[in-house]
Amino acid sequence: MKWNKFIKDVSSGRASFFEEIVGKSSVTHVDDAKKQWTSTGSESELISRLHAAADSERRELLLSHLQKRLSKVLGRESLAGELGRGFMDLGVDSLMSIEFRNKLKKELGDVFGKSLPPTLLYDYPNLNELVDFLLRDIIRFEKISVSKVKKEKKKIGSNEPIAIIGAACRLPGGVNDLDSYWTLLKNGVDAIQTIPEERWDAKEFFDVDPDAAGKIVTQLGGFLKDVDKFDAQFFDMSAHEASEIDPQQRMLLETSWEALELAGENPENLRGSRTGVYIGCMNYDYARLHSELHHRDHGGFFAIGTLPPAMAGRLSYFFGFQGPSSIVDTACSSSLLAIHQACKGLREGEADMALAGGVNLILTPDISISTSHAGMLSPDGHCFTFDDRANGYVRSEGCGIVILKRLSDALENGDRILAVVRGSATNQDGRSSGFTAPSGPAQEALIRESLSVAGIQPSEVSYFEAHGTGTPLGDPIEVNSLGRVLREGRNAENPLTIGSAKASIGHTEAAAGVAGVIKLTLALQSKQIPPHVNFKKLNPKIILEDIPAKIETRLTPWTPKYGKRIASISGYGATGTNVNAVLEEAPPIKLKLNPNSIERPQHILCLSGKNEEALNDLVVRYLEFFKSHSICCRGF
Repeated sequence: MKWNKFIKDVSSGRASFFEEIVGKSSVTHVDDAKKQWTSTGSESELISRLHAAADSERRELLLSHLQKRLSKVLGRESLAGELGRGFMDLGVDSLMSIEFRNKLKKELGDVFGKSLPPTLLYDYPNLNELVDFLLRDIIRFEKISVSKVKKEKKKIGSNEPIAIIGAACRLPGGVNDLDSYWTLLKNGVDAIQTIPEERWDAKEFFDVDPDAAGKIVTQLGGFLKDVDKFDAQFFDMSAHEASEIDPQQRMLLETSWEALELAGENPENLRGSRTGVYIGCMNYDYARLHSELHHRDHGGFFAIGTLPPAMAGRLSYFFGFQGPSSIVDTACSSSLLAIHQACKGLREGEADMALAGGVNLILTPDISISTSHAGMLSPDGHCFTFDDRANGYVRSEGCGIVILKRLSDALENGDRILAVVRGSATNQDGRSSGFTAPSGPAQEALIRESLSVAGIQPSEVSYFEAHGTGTPLGDPIEVNSLGRVLREGRNAENPLTIGSAKASIGHTEAAAGVAGVIKLTLALQSKQIPPHVNFKKLNPKIILEDIPAKIETRLTPWTPKYGKRIASISGYGATGTNVNAVLEEAPPIKLKLNPNSIERPQHILCLSGKNEEALNDLVVRYLEFFKSHSICCRGF
């Protein structure tokens, strides 16, 4: 039971559904129920009004009619602002849905000789979709127009570039948005910290002996703040439902909303759209933690709330997307593979827009204990990528989402393009020297294929975002592999710069790929390469001169020797799945100014929130933004 919804609905009076059952007089309330369906006009009156209306007016007329009908059934004064909410979320139960369908059948279906399925309100789960269905398939006047006309399928090039038009992230070091991420990167901040008390007692689980039972060789990691905080009301959930949902799902909802906002996409307009969702994930600590804390006394939301496929499915459900929706779990390459699959889906026409990324939360010590015993973790608690101190990686949390469109569509729509994915590829290590051991030849073949798909020559790549976990053997294998490809056509005047976000924020595992893609996007936007931190002395097994390549330890202008700024990024999974993508800076776009626009010395900024607390929080964040960007704003 969603008690917050129940209390809200009945606090102002008894709901009409209960009135019909327990009212003072059953006869009176049967009459009242009939009046609910006749007070706004009889069937013949509705048909007459629809017939007389202009094509452009019919949708609003029918929508208004059904809104009044449904409001009365629910005992609500109005459903204004909730036309996109699902019938079940509004409080319609199965009995109400059948009764509503029966009345619509009498009003419209019988008149036009069309049948309405008993599952009508489940097939078309909100008023907007129901109205579109009725106008498209049921109401048939001569020359009537349909509100949604299927567009002819667009011919798409197999290698068409993909535009990144929005992004959002949560990363260690207090990173909650793109600005704070770039600030961390350009300032060379090391975001690693002591394991927070709310995760587990770092001292209790620490031991310098990697073979000590139940212990971890480090007390450090990269962690996010307030992962237990969530605005359930904003996302149409009860507090109880939210408590049984993996916080990774909750974080994906938040970052997806923010990324869509940055992309200038109104979520309400995306319901029913062919928008795909591709999410990389690999850690599912919350199910185990919830079981331990609640002694397996699970509620009804737990089963689906902790199900891995719900990472993608919940986004599709909440936003109403009807494109492909799937999770990807290839360990550390998960989110980069999710982006690759999203790009492929867009090129093949499966989707018109895509949300792709990944998430990783570390809520229990179990995996850290195992990876510590396996010798994977750095006892020093840092990723010393490319450095001779490299001795393993440090585990970190993170979440990132990018919004993708075909470049031609983004240009046509006038979208703000942050960067472009020119091409990508994936392969597998196969029978390497060990199940978790990388394969240099497989990595080399991958980069060649990715460049071929992108139509880019090796010498055109000026920066490489390496997987770079900071292991003494993995780093040399990776650099030597990329070097064998990217040295072609390169000379000392055009050196390759290499780096890795893991040196700054640690290994965010399933979110590592998208963290790297967003880093590249920000670097391309600013035309600067951020410093590579935790680097003092090169690993002697790495020979940069043979490429030639360099590692920048200071914020450096990104000035390619030839052509555009182009970067390559790799992600390698512990079980052998490899992914590479090639990114390019956004094409120059001339802004089209409206000749009828009026120049104003000042503009009004309208702010809104679902409640007063949310609105005040938004005001504070805007004030911080204005201050950090030296923007003058009156009235605050």
